[in-house]
Amino acid sequence: MRRRSLSPRRVLGGLALALFVAALLPARHTGFASFLREPVRAILTPAAAPMRAVGLWIRPPQRTGVSDDPAVAAIEEERDRFYALWRRSEQTAEELAALVVELQRGRALNPEIEFAQIVAPVVGSTTERAGAVLQVRAGRDRGVTTNSVAVYQSVHIVGRAVEVGARVSDVVLVTNRRTGWLRAAVDPGEGRALLGCQLQPVEGEELLRGELDSDVQGVEVGMLVRLTDESWPRSARMLVLGRVVRVEPKETQPLRMVVTVRPEADLRRLSQVILHTPTEGDGPGVSR
Repeated sequence: MRRRSLSPRRVLGGLALALFVAALLPARHTGFASFLREPVRAILTPAAAPMRAVGLWIRPPQRTGVSDDPAVAAIEEERDRFYALWRRSEQTAEELAALVVELQRGRALNPEIEFAQIVAPVVGSTTERAGAVLQVRAGRDRGVTTNSVAVYQSVHIVGRAVEVGARVSDVVLVTNRRTGWLRAAVDPGEGRALLGCQLQPVEGEELLRGELDSDVQGVEVGMLVRLTDESWPRSARMLVLGRVVRVEPKETQPLRMVVTVRPEADLRRLSQVILHTPTEGDGPGVSR
């Protein structure tokens, strides 16, 4: 029996239908075809430039708000450039003023403790199996040492420097599992006593979770949680780890309560941190 061959019309129709369906799918489902992008781009790019040039010749771009007189247009462009520079300088001045206030607040929190405050821009980040790590542009050249505590807005803990290079340091986020267990306390506010708890990072999430002390009651969602761990530098104690987002009974021991804490900001997206670098007398477990 003679086999029926596919007609070119059917093949083209099938391809057109497949392309139409692929165009409607989300990008995450069409990643398998990404290898075609570069060959198609290499074929189309040489023809795209002449076509664009012809289009611009037929319909030149209109410059809105600029005079047709070349001399006047040059003055207007210079005016706009200097105006942009002025606005940029104004923004920089505001950022520096806010930074000064933040540094002063950080110092006022622990006036009796000696530590250096180093402003460090975040230059990159990596995600390892245990969690996120920030690379900050400050290292031994600026006095950063291992165990320096990274904070933002003076009182919020980001993490701790674990590797210090000549100019760049790695800061392990407080939500990274490498941080381990932390001794902390829920702050109910209004001068009431702190409520102790033991926290550790939650795998795969930017959260901390752990049990409240056996005698603790009255913890509510929204309360601040502060670091009290004696293995951290004294300048970091009583700084904020985050807020309570969930309080629930422990599955295996319903009479024990488990608290979940989330940092106030997305720590992975910070553009700058301040490193509290311990000096003599500000190491872990040191008291005066």
